[in-house]
Amino acid sequence: MLGTNATTVSIDVIGKNDDDIKKAADMVKKEISSIDGVDKVESNDQNTKPTVTIQVDSKLSNALEISQSIYAMIKPAVIGNIKIDGRTTAVQLGALKEIQTVDDLKSLQLMTPDGPVALSSIAKVEESNELGTIFTKDGHHYLQVTAQVNPDKMVDVAGKIQQKLLTWNKDETFATGTSAELTGSSMQSSDQLGELAKLSMLSIGIVFMILLVTLKSFRASIAILITLPLAAIGSLLGLVLTNSSINISSGIGMLMLVGIVVTNAIVLVDRIRHNEETMTIREAIMEAGIVRLRPILMTALATVFAMVPLLVTHESAMSLNLVSKGLAVVVIFGLIVSTLLTLIIIPTFYELFHFRKAKKQRLQANQVTGTLGQ
Repeated sequence: MLGTNATTVSIDVIGKNDDDIKKAADMVKKEISSIDGVDKVESNDQNTKPTVTIQVDSKLSNALEISQSIYAMIKPAVIGNIKIDGRTTAVQLGALKEIQTVDDLKSLQLMTPDGPVALSSIAKVEESNELGTIFTKDGHHYLQVTAQVNPDKMVDVAGKIQQKLLTWNKDETFATGTSAELTGSSMQSSDQLGELAKLSMLSIGIVFMILLVTLKSFRASIAILITLPLAAIGSLLGLVLTNSSINISSGIGMLMLVGIVVTNAIVLVDRIRHNEETMTIREAIMEAGIVRLRPILMTALATVFAMVPLLVTHESAMSLNLVSKGLAVVVIFGLIVSTLLTLIIIPTFYELFHFRKAKKQRLQANQVTGTLGQ
C-alpha cells in the first residue's frame, strides 16, 4: 500500500562561482550515473523557470521609474470588493497591457520625459532559464546532485561515491574553491550503522555480565561468547553468497543474533557443567553433545524456517527498509553456521580452558587403568 522504497544519495557541490559549480555538478552526475546500483541521477539545477531580465541603460532612463511603470501596466489593479453569496471577493481591473511573449515586453510603450518610447529602445531585454530556488550553504551557493539507489546496494554505492569524491577533492579535479561532499540517506545510514555497532557491543557486554552472574565462571562465560564470532562468520558468508550489502536491516539482524546464538551454547555448556559433578570433563562433553544435540537443532531450525518467508519475499513487498531480505540472510546463515560450529568449537574451547584439570583427569584415568591391568 505504501509502495516501494526510494533510497537516495545526495552530493552537495559547493563553490564561489556559479559556472564552476555547474561544471562540477555535471561531472558528478556523469560519473556516478555509471555506478552499478544507481537507478537515476538528477540535480536541483533542473528545476528552472523562464525568466526575463531587463537591464536599463542608465544614460537613457532611470531603472526604478521603468520598473514601477512596467509593474503598473502589466499588474491587474484591485479597485474594490464585492459580495457574492455572502463571500467577499476582490474586484480587479484588467492589466493595461497583456504580456504573452518577450517581444510583447520589448514593444511595451513607456512614458518618459521625452515622450512614449518602446522598452527595447532604453533597455536590454533577455530571456533565460533561471533556478526557481537558490540554495545556499555556509554562505555559498551550491547545487545538489541526487541519485536514486537500489536499497540492497546502498552501502556499496555510497562507498564508491565517497571514494570518488575524496579523489576529486584531493586531486583538485574541480575548479579552485569548488568541492563536493556526500549527504542525504547515505550519511544517515552510516550513522545508524555506527549506532547499531555500539548497541551490539553493549548487548554483548550485558550478555557477558548475565552469564557471569548465573554461571559464576569466567571461563564458561567466555566459551559461550565464542559463538558470536561464529555467527558473524556465517552472516558475512550469507551476505557474500546472496550478493547483499550491509545495511540497516542486516545490522539489526546481527544485533538479534547476539541474543539468539548464545542460547545454543548456554544449553550445551550448562549440561557440561552439570555432568562434571559425576564425570570427567571429556566424558561430560561427550554426553552433553549427545543429549543436547536434538534440542539445539530443533530451536535453530525453528528460527531458520521462521525467517524463510522474509528471505523469499520480493523487496517491493517491503514497506520499510528495517524489514528486508538482509535481516533474513544474516539471521539464517549466522544461525546455521554458528549452530554447526558450536557443536565442535565450544566443546573444544571448553576443554582447552580447563586443560590442566582435563590433563590431570586423564593421568589419573591412565594410572587406574594401569593398576587394573597389573
